[in-house]
Amino acid sequence: MRATASSLISMLFVQIIIVTSTLIVSAQLPNFTNPTNFSVKSVSPLNGKNSYIMISTSDGGALCSGNIDSNNAIITKLSSTGIIEWKTILNKDSSIDITTISEVEGSKYLACGYIYGSGNYQFQIDAILYAALLDNNGTIQWRMPIATPSNRKYFSDFNPLIKCTNEKYALLTTKIFNGQTYKILPALRFYNPNGLLIKETLYDSLHSSMFYVHPFFQTKDNGFVGLVHGEIGVTTFEQLWRLDSNGGILWKKEFTDVSYSTFSYYSSMIELSDGGFFVATTALVNSPDTTFIILRRFDNNGNEIIKKKYGIRRLNAITQMQQTPNQDVVMIGYSHNGSQYSGSDICLFRVGPTGKLRWQETFGDSTTGDYGNSISVVDDHTFYIGCGTGKTEDPYTGTRPVVFKISDLVSAVSEQPEPSDGITISPNPSSTSFTISGIEGVTSVKILTVLAIEVGAWGEGRGARMFDVSDLASGVYFVQFRTQTGVISKPIVVSR
Repeated sequence: MRATASSLISMLFVQIIIVTSTLIVSAQLPNFTNPTNFSVKSVSPLNGKNSYIMISTSDGGALCSGNIDSNNAIITKLSSTGIIEWKTILNKDSSIDITTISEVEGSKYLACGYIYGSGNYQFQIDAILYAALLDNNGTIQWRMPIATPSNRKYFSDFNPLIKCTNEKYALLTTKIFNGQTYKILPALRFYNPNGLLIKETLYDSLHSSMFYVHPFFQTKDNGFVGLVHGEIGVTTFEQLWRLDSNGGILWKKEFTDVSYSTFSYYSSMIELSDGGFFVATTALVNSPDTTFIILRRFDNNGNEIIKKKYGIRRLNAITQMQQTPNQDVVMIGYSHNGSQYSGSDICLFRVGPTGKLRWQETFGDSTTGDYGNSISVVDDHTFYIGCGTGKTEDPYTGTRPVVFKISDLVSAVSEQPEPSDGITISPNPSSTSFTISGIEGVTSVKILTVLAIEVGAWGEGRGARMFDVSDLASGVYFVQFRTQTGVISKPIVVSR
């Protein structure tokens, strides 16, 4: 199973990891199929290839990071109308990989990543930290010194360097890796702006042949959250780590309920207003040649309260997701049924706060490979999406980066029907009580708040059950059903 799954994942996702020195000559954009759930407002072709990361900026525009070739990274700033305002090339004598970009105080931008020894970074076994601060005109203010030995790292973790309070920078990375026993010792490291290590927090060792941390970011309370990917034998696992501002572990949540989870860039995570998290990953599910996007919602104590599965075609991958002002979630990635190097299309999903699908879309040029790489939110119905277009059968050929500004149709933002599990809740919304039916095979039922606080429960039973909500405050609750095969969560709205 491991050989089959690993081979599939390697074939599926090698195109994003591989960056070569061949320049892609600008060409006319492919003739995309017409999307039905949104309209395209502007198209902005970018320089270089393989634009991976994009964020919204405070002025309504977007900031994009990509590559010119294996030795050069490029940062591009788009205005609120999709016009390129400036572009800055980060040039060194060796390979650069930018893993994260962010806007900091004073409308400045921080780009972080790694510099590899020489040549294509696919073949490097270690790297050193890199960071650059750009002003709002794209001028480099400073580069983080990178020559100190303490900055070296093991290659297999794609971890961003992030800015903390008091001018500190943090990295969740590998302290020790033993290739004979696959023993990995993770560490949270803090650096000052001069690149000097000022603090290190060590964690229990992981017996794993792989160690990836993606995503990793600072939370609203100045703590940290990271999604750790690993592999033990033929089993992959994912752990959600929640750390305080000093690196102390608040909680860990491990989940191994899919046959094989992919690593690297094919996952995304966002923090919610209530302190919880949405986590999206790409995984094989019940088949060695089918992948789905798995979306989970965790409360601020690490309890999983939602798990959903999405897919448009046979093979689906997630690259980034964001939350809209009205608490919906938009996700971007790609999907295809055939060769991984051609015929793929950009795919988009919009789901509600409970993970219920509102709309899904796939579009692209059926004769080449097109990949959705990034998404940023302007408002409830307007988004920037970063894409790579024109992939050929050659796995070493990069894609032409382009940014679309789109607006989804208000009429399309309605929840779509989901496959029935036989359990019904009615009425929903409710002001006084609701009835649950179709609970044969359910061993227990709990009523939870969005913070996973239990406000009601039943044991095993058949037939219908009624629950009185007249004493509950208005808001969204979750009915959690435990069965022989897992947990099902359904939302109930109390409204008066």
